[in-house]
Amino acid sequence: MSSPSSNESIIVDGVQYPVKELTEFGFAAPFSLPNGERKSVATIVLNDQPLEIEFRVRRIADGQSVCSFANLPIKTTEKIQSYLKRRHRQDSGGLEERTYDELASGQTDSASATATASTSTATTAEPQQRAHVKAFALLVMLLAGLAMVIVALVFMRSRSTLSVAHSALVGNSIRVHSKVEGEIAEVLVREGDEVRKGDVLVRLSNPELSTQNDLLLAQSDTAKAKVQALTKQREVFKQKLTFASKKLELEREVAQSELKAARKALSSAEAAYGRLLPFVKSGAVTQLELDEVENQKLAEESNCIARENLVKQIDFSIEAAGKNVLILGDRVDDELGRIDAELAMARAEARELEKTCQIAVDREKDLVVVAPRDGTIYVNYRQQGEFVKVADELMGISYPGETWAAGQVTADQASRVLPGQPVSISVPSMKHQFDGVVMAVGHRAMYSKGNYNAEFRGATATDVPVKVYIEDLPDDIPSGIRLKMAIKTGYGIEWLDNAMEYKLMPIGSPTKKASPADSSQTLAQVTAASIEQHVSVAENTAPTNNVALTEERK
Repeated sequence: MSSPSSNESIIVDGVQYPVKELTEFGFAAPFSLPNGERKSVATIVLNDQPLEIEFRVRRIADGQSVCSFANLPIKTTEKIQSYLKRRHRQDSGGLEERTYDELASGQTDSASATATASTSTATTAEPQQRAHVKAFALLVMLLAGLAMVIVALVFMRSRSTLSVAHSALVGNSIRVHSKVEGEIAEVLVREGDEVRKGDVLVRLSNPELSTQNDLLLAQSDTAKAKVQALTKQREVFKQKLTFASKKLELEREVAQSELKAARKALSSAEAAYGRLLPFVKSGAVTQLELDEVENQKLAEESNCIARENLVKQIDFSIEAAGKNVLILGDRVDDELGRIDAELAMARAEARELEKTCQIAVDREKDLVVVAPRDGTIYVNYRQQGEFVKVADELMGISYPGETWAAGQVTADQASRVLPGQPVSISVPSMKHQFDGVVMAVGHRAMYSKGNYNAEFRGATATDVPVKVYIEDLPDDIPSGIRLKMAIKTGYGIEWLDNAMEYKLMPIGSPTKKASPADSSQTLAQVTAASIEQHVSVAENTAPTNNVALTEERK
C-alpha cells in the first residue's frame, strides 16, 4: 500500500481532507459522512488535478474512513493508475531501472551511468533493428488493411445485388389448354405458324361424350313432350269444367222451378187441411178424409225440403267448379290440381335437362380448340392420336408486345425489392445477357397481371414473386426458358449509392435514361410508405399455390 503524499487530497461536501493509503482500488481519509451514509460523490485532487469520483465507505477505524472506488469511468481509473506509477518511480529513486547485479554490488547512480556508457558501443545496432521491425509491422498492417478492403468490397457487392430464384421468361406467351378430355383427331398447326384469334388449332374426338349428348337430347325431348301432353290434358279438363258449370246452371234452374211448384202444392195442401179440420167435429168430414189430406200435406213438405236440398247441392257444385274441382255424384275429383302438380314437375325437369343439354353441347363444341388470341405457335406438346384430359396443355402461343420474366425471392428479402430497380438477366443455356427492371412485387401484383404458369413456381408458399419487365429481348430466345436474374438493390447508404450512381429506373423502360425527377432518388431515400405502396408482402406473403393457380386460370 502506498505512503501518504501532500499532493493527494479529497473534497467532500466542500471540505478538503488529506488522502492516505491511496491505491487504484480505494483510499483512506479522516472524514465521516453525515447520517451514517455509506456512499457519496466527491472530488479527489492528485498533483492539483481534480477527478470526480464515486466511493463507498467500507469501514471506519481510528477516525479514518476506509473507502473503495465505485463505478469509476475507464479514463479516471487510467489517470489514477498513471499517477500511482509516477509516484512509485519517484519514491524508489530509480531502483526499478537497475539490474539485479547492480543492486547487489551496491553501485550508485554515477557508477551505473559509467557501466551503461561502457556498453553503448554494443547497442548501436538496436535502432536499425527497431527500424526493421517497424517497417515489417507497417507492411503487415498495410496487407491487413488491403485484405479488409477486399473483404468489405465483396461484402458490399453481395449486399448490393439479390439473386432471384426460379426465374423464367413467361410474359410473352400464353398456354392453350384442353377444356374436355378426348383423343386428338387432328392437329391443324405447326410450330412457327402465325394464327389469328378464333383459328382452329386442334380437333378432339370423344365418342362417349357424343353418346351422352344424344341421350340427354332424347331425355330432353321426352320431357318436353310430357309437358305438352300435360298442358293439353289441362286444357281438356278446363273445358270439361266449363261444360259441367253450364250444365249445373241449367240443373239449378230446373231445380228452382220444381221447388217453386212444390211450395205451391204445399200451400194448397195446407189450405185444404185447414178447410176440412172444422167439419170433423160436426161429422160432415170423416177422420179418414182428414188424414188423407194431412198425409198429402206432409208429402208436399218433404218434397219441398228435397227440392231445397237439391238446389243447395247444385249451388255447391257450381261453386266447386269455379274453384276447378269437379263433383260427380258423391265423388270429388281435383283432377286439375293433380295435372298442375305433374305439369310443374315436368316443366322443372325439362328446364334442367335443357340446361344439361346446353352444357353438353358446349362441351362438344370444346372438342374444337381455337386460338385465344393472335400470335405465333412456338411449341406444340401433342400429336395426333394422343389422349388428353381436362386442363392438359396442348401448345403455346407467343405474341409481340409486353415481355416480362418472373421469379421468387424469400419473404425476408422481399423488403429490399422495389419497383424500378435495375435487373441483370442472363440465359445460361444460350449465353445471352440483357437488362430489365423490376415491375411488380407480391402475389396480388403478380397474379393480377399476365400469364405466370404453374410450372415456374418451384419455391415454397412463403416465397414472394417478382415481375421483371424486359424491353429489348433477343428474337431467338423462346418463351418459357429458364433465366438467371440478379436485382441491383443498391447499398442502402445514400452517399455510397450517389458515389456508385445507383438510381431507380422508370418502370416499363429499363434501357432509357430516367428523367431528373425520377432518377434523383436513391434506395436510401425511398421511404417506408413507398415500400408499403409498391410491395404487397405483409398481407400476401403466404398464399397457397392453389389460390395462385385459380387466379392464373381466371
